[in-house]
Amino acid sequence: KPSWNNHVSIAEDLDDASSTTPISQNQDNAVQPLSCLALVNKMDKDGSNFGRAVESIRNKLPGANPIPIQVPLFRGGSQRNTTRLGVNDKVPSNIEAVSPEALSSSTGEFVGVIDLIHMRAILWPESNQGIDNVENCVPSVVNLLRPGSHEPIHADCQVTPEALKARFEFVEALAEVDAVTEEYYLNDQEPSNAELRAALRRATLAQKAVPVMAGAALKGKGLEPLLDSIADLLPSPLDRVPP
Repeated sequence: KPSWNNHVSIAEDLDDASSTTPISQNQDNAVQPLSCLALVNKMDKDGSNFGRAVESIRNKLPGANPIPIQVPLFRGGSQRNTTRLGVNDKVPSNIEAVSPEALSSSTGEFVGVIDLIHMRAILWPESNQGIDNVENCVPSVVNLLRPGSHEPIHADCQVTPEALKARFEFVEALAEVDAVTEEYYLNDQEPSNAELRAALRRATLAQKAVPVMAGAALKGKGLEPLLDSIADLLPSPLDRVPP
């Protein structure tokens, strides 16, 4: 009988979370309940809906408490951005953030995500540039806030307000399952990025939260943050009680 250390659930049919690998079924094969991450895949497909997928995970996977830790980004119109962005550049005006609570289908091309822990936009290169050169696969990372504050770097950046709203909802959801975050929340204080990541790891290890991310794996979008989250949030063998 195999022993599992952790689990990554991948939703491929965004309209039906029953197509994900069932968390409860895999936990039956474990010595202990499994810590779990979820990736909403195929965000580049027509009709993709991150918010509906999160809601479906909540309703159809017993015991799951999905908490979005990213906001998907979509580009509207036909204009493409070919210039690589720096960390303090402004997110292009034709890129829109779609709330994790939105239940209507997304429109436009899936181009990246907002990392709600570090409050930064991660934008992947154009998919038609090919992947034969590693430089064509490296995403641009753009900070949305000034270091150590909630002040936007660019006051007119159109994705920052949605990011701040989603970050508040993320902290609020985490406060329901983590006592340290609850203390920050009740005192109207903002935890640091490191404290927030540590709190999310505690909740994930305790099976009180399932962090949810967005991606399009076939096009190489969303994989780096997923691998980072596996390293940061899921248990190592040393974190688990011996059988």
